[in-house]
This record gives sequence, C-alpha cells and structure tokens, in this order.
Amino acid sequence: MISLKLLEKDLPKGFFIGANTVFGKSATGKTTLCIESAITALKGGKKAVFVDTEGSFSFDRAKQLGLLEEFLEDLILLSPKSFFEQEECLIRLSKSKIPNLGIIIIDTIGKFYRLQARKEFSHANDSLKRQLMIIKKVSKSLNIPIILANQVYTDIETGKTKMLADKIMERESDLLIELVKDEKRKLIFKKPFPKEIGFEIVSSGLVESYLKG
Repeated sequence: MISLKLLEKDLPKGFFIGANTVFGKSATGKTTLCIESAITALKGGKKAVFVDTEGSFSFDRAKQLGLLEEFLEDLILLSPKSFFEQEECLIRLSKSKIPNLGIIIIDTIGKFYRLQARKEFSHANDSLKRQLMIIKKVSKSLNIPIILANQVYTDIETGKTKMLADKIMERESDLLIELVKDEKRKLIFKKPFPKEIGFEIVSSGLVESYLKG
C-alpha cells in the first residue's frame, strides 16, 4: 500500500490500482505530491519509476521530502523529450521486468500531449488513449498504483479551468484529484467521491490545514 499522510483518512488503502490522476495549475503542488509519493514507495522498500517530462524533479527538494542516499539505486528516472518518446517509454516499461517495483509516476502526462494536439489533435488523442491503456494494463498486472500529474487550460468559451484531454482522462482515471491554489490551497476529490481538503506545502511535503469560511 502506498499513500500520503494527507490522504490517509480518505484513502485508507492507499492510491488505487489503476490511474490516479492529479491535475491543477502551475505551483499547486502536483510535483511535490509526485515526489513525496515516490519517496513513500522507496521508504517501503520498493522501487519507483519517475517519468519526468517537465524537468521538474529536483534532488534538493526530494532530499527535503526524505530522499536518502540509500534510496537512489531504487529510483529510476526517465526523461522523454516528445509525446512519441513518452509512449515508447511506457511500451518499454510494459515489457520490462523491474523487480520489486512499487509505483510509476508521470509528471506530467499532459505536457507533450498539449504540444502534439496543436499539430495533430486526433493523433494526439489516439496516442494518449494507447498510453492510458498501457498504464492500466501495467498497473493491473503488477498490482501497483500509477500516478499521473496533468496540466490544465482555460476554456475560451466558458472561462473555466479544465484538465487537458479532460473527457479522456476523466473516463480512464480511477482516482481523480484537483489541486487548487486560490486564497487557500485545496485538494478536491472529483472521482470516485466528492470531497475537499485544505492543505499547505511545507518543507516535509503536503500537510492538512483547515478550510474556514
């Protein structure tokens, strides 16, 4: 079981087997949640695969969150440079046999999707669907959770903030969480149940705060 202290009350069995999607604007805490989740797996004696499409994995920040020197041999960092490479990376992961693998994290699944969708929207959607199919198959076969951080965009017609590839991601995600930073930070469960949690980002990671007003 892999979970975070912030989510223990609502996810007593940890992250779901399947696709656990966390989306939000920049600086809402997505990468911190991803790194903290990887370290939780490492502390439990498992290996962690971190697919870093954003170049956002910081070893200095990871050390603040609890990454120890002894964990490094069990942390596998991958850095695809395009949506095609991202899909190839997942195909290779599906065929590899990494012993004692505890979690796979992609931060973010949407960066290269956004770029590809601007060129060939239908091809980008097809690739994303294939990637999610691989992700769910790997998760089920290895009995491990997979965390997908995702970007957002503003709908020009409604002015609302939406997740990239929202319809596809909502359908395929087993757990869906939005991180919001307004006057207060909020973690909002969208699926499979609705709930809001106030939280703060501190040196040790995400911690609960209380929503007032």
